[in-house]
Amino acid sequence: MNSDKKKINRHIRISFLICITIVLLLLINPVGSATSIQKFSIDGKTYGPGDEIDITGEVQDGNSSGEVKIIIWPEGDEFTGPANQSSNKTVTASEGVFSTTMSAPDVADRYTVVAVDIESGVISPYLYMNVVGANDPQTIEVMFTEGEVLTIELSESHGITGPLSDGKTGGNITLGDTTYSFLVSGSDVSYVDDDPDMNLSSDDSGMSVIGNLVEGSKVKLSGVSYRFISINNENAITLAKIVTPSFTGGESVNISILALNSSGYPVQDEIMFEQFKDDGTLISSTELLTNSHGLNTTTMTIESTAGTYHLVADDIGHISFVVNTMSMFGDMLSTENTPKHTFARGEVMIPAVYLNNLSSGAPLTDATVTASITSKNNDSYLNELTLTYDGDIGAYTTSYTIPDDEEIDTYYVKYEASTSSQT
Repeated sequence: MNSDKKKINRHIRISFLICITIVLLLLINPVGSATSIQKFSIDGKTYGPGDEIDITGEVQDGNSSGEVKIIIWPEGDEFTGPANQSSNKTVTASEGVFSTTMSAPDVADRYTVVAVDIESGVISPYLYMNVVGANDPQTIEVMFTEGEVLTIELSESHGITGPLSDGKTGGNITLGDTTYSFLVSGSDVSYVDDDPDMNLSSDDSGMSVIGNLVEGSKVKLSGVSYRFISINNENAITLAKIVTPSFTGGESVNISILALNSSGYPVQDEIMFEQFKDDGTLISSTELLTNSHGLNTTTMTIESTAGTYHLVADDIGHISFVVNTMSMFGDMLSTENTPKHTFARGEVMIPAVYLNNLSSGAPLTDATVTASITSKNNDSYLNELTLTYDGDIGAYTTSYTIPDDEEIDTYYVKYEASTSSQT
């Protein structure tokens, strides 16, 4: 009898363990329950008809593989029936990751790209893109420039000689007293010289040939450093002197845009040009008409309030710039107003901050300045001080006596200053 009970108890224990194991396996491996499609992305926002679109994403469902259907819809027609799809493609995820390429639709319009996990029906977030017509802007460069933006028109009848000219288009431009010759290969690599005899191995006069120049390269011509903005061997080279997009506020600056179609040719068209604050607030908008070279250069006044701003051209081109109106330097001083960074209990230390207007260099006297003191080894320690302007030394200061019971430690001082235009 006791033996039978032991057998029964053992059977119950084995059954219990098996049940626990099954439950754990079910919890660990929820087969076929896709939770989401993550990191779904395409490699651009604007495409020409037939352009290749790179698509990637991840299916997070605990499975190592599965099928995903990528669908391109005209915007507004999402999931209204297979007949309204522009195109679709089914791919297999490996370790949950999928990637593929698809061709952009042939019709210029706005489109939505979505991914659907076939097993679960889970749908990705929507991605939006534009397909532009052959004569519409596909790329718009937005840049701060100084002086004239240069266009060197290219042709096969360029008058440039030398062995380097074989099989290349070319053009010339005169800057000051010097005429520069340019050659461009079929792969849009450029060469420049200050005479029309283009030879890499010898040069009888002036500068030697400068070669292997691509978009983004820089070259100095007549003492000015230019950047290659665009190179199209069938059309033209665009050069500009670029200004770093960081300002002190109130400056009058040149903004240039270059609009090109999907073939890299200039687009003469009206471009909507907008300025935004960093929080998305619209500051201004205007329409700019590009010329036959796809260019427009206009003048704008930089905002006087510090911060980050954005310029957007037709929702295609974009550049950010920063306005910084003041310079700031902080230090710790002794009672003799000399730099001092080691103090004893009972000593007086003087936090000091120097603020100057970046444009004029004049001291700023109407700022709000604070100091926060923290401890290296005591996370709960915080001492906040307010500084006031001291005209005798041209700095914001306060006096702080080290308490007699202060812990021996390393302390950090963080300064913060704000004016009506900047923090």
